[in-house]
Formats: sequence, C-alpha cells, structure tokens
Amino acid sequence: MSVVTYPDKGAWLEARRKVLTATQAAIIFATHCGEKVWKGSTQWHVWQEKIDGAEHIEESVAMWHGKALERPICQWVADQIGGELLYPEPYTMVYRDDLPIVACTPDAWVRMPDGELRLIESKTSSYADEWGPTGSVEVPFNYMAQVGWQQAACEVETAHLGCYLAWATDGYVQPKMHRDLRHYTLKRISAVEQVMLGVCVRWWQTYVETGFPPPRENKIRRVA
Repeated sequence: MSVVTYPDKGAWLEARRKVLTATQAAIIFATHCGEKVWKGSTQWHVWQEKIDGAEHIEESVAMWHGKALERPICQWVADQIGGELLYPEPYTMVYRDDLPIVACTPDAWVRMPDGELRLIESKTSSYADEWGPTGSVEVPFNYMAQVGWQQAACEVETAHLGCYLAWATDGYVQPKMHRDLRHYTLKRISAVEQVMLGVCVRWWQTYVETGFPPPRENKIRRVA
C-alpha cells in the first residue's frame, strides 16, 4: 500500500475523484449483488461525482451524529481488543499499489501487542435487527463490503467494526429507548475480495472511463 497525505481538503477531494473509496465501492458491489445500500446513494451518484466532482449527499443529523461519535467508538473498540489506537493524518488516502483506483481513508488503525496493524471502522445505526451480537460477523452487507474494500486497499488481514446502536420500541405510554455498543472482527476473505475488485474495476472501465452513465436507480433484491 501507499499512503499519501494531502495539504488540504480541496486537494483530498480532488484525489477522491480519481479513485473508488470504500463507501463508493460498497454502493457498487452491494447494488451488483442486489443488496440495499445507504438511503439516497446509487451507482449513478458515484459516477456523477467522478465525472463532474459533484458531491450529492448533504450532511444529515444522522451523518453528523456518526462523525461526532467516530473517535469515541474507535477508542472503545481499541480498549475492548487491547490495542493501541492510531489515527491517520487529516486528508490522508491509502492506495493499493497494483490497483491505484482502490483507495480509502480509514477511520483509525490499531496496533496489537504483537505489533500487528489492524483497521477500525466506526458506525452508528438505529436498526438493531440488522446487527448480530458482539463477536459475530453479522453486519449489514454494505458495511461488510465497505470494510472489505478497506482491507483490499490497505492489504490488512483483520479489521474491527464498532457500532453504536440506538433504537426505540413501543411502550405503554411512550417509546422505550435502547442503546448498545457492539464490535465485530472481520477477516479478509480473498475469494470475496477478488470478486468485489472485479465487479468494481469493470464498473469503472464501463462507466467512468467511457463517461457513459450507469442506471439511475438501484435494483434491490426483494425477499418474499
């Protein structure tokens, strides 16, 4: 891998136009597999950003909340697994050497007592039924794809995903709020990684290199 730190946000955003980030790759791969992605995100929006630099997603309260909790969640995960938390420099991009369009900006790194370097990704969610118990690998498909792309870019075998969950259930008088912190250990799976790389590289060649737009709508697999 190669690590590049850009002088400011403008230069970093320009560099992002020339690569597929982990979130963008997850949108492409999940859509290809018929799985759901983040609300308001489509392959067409990814393509539009690459072609004209337009960032289509306005920061919502949920997105602000996720950013605000990013570092506390990362610290909690590092404490749980007994590693030293390390943050990348601002406006840093990690590139895969043999496929430069494969890139990411990790939330954090963690150095384990034996010196092994791992990734940490932070999430928040209000849909607890999509997440399995701590210690499992039951995470939503799009988040698993996002982490898998980071592992491919950084060529790291192990990643940890921490999630702060807050959801409501009906009560007699008012909804009852539930809160939980969970963390997951995701191992790099070579076979899945190769499929994902193939899908995303072909997407790049088909749409970005030609300038021809992909479909505007995602096709989501429906389960009866």
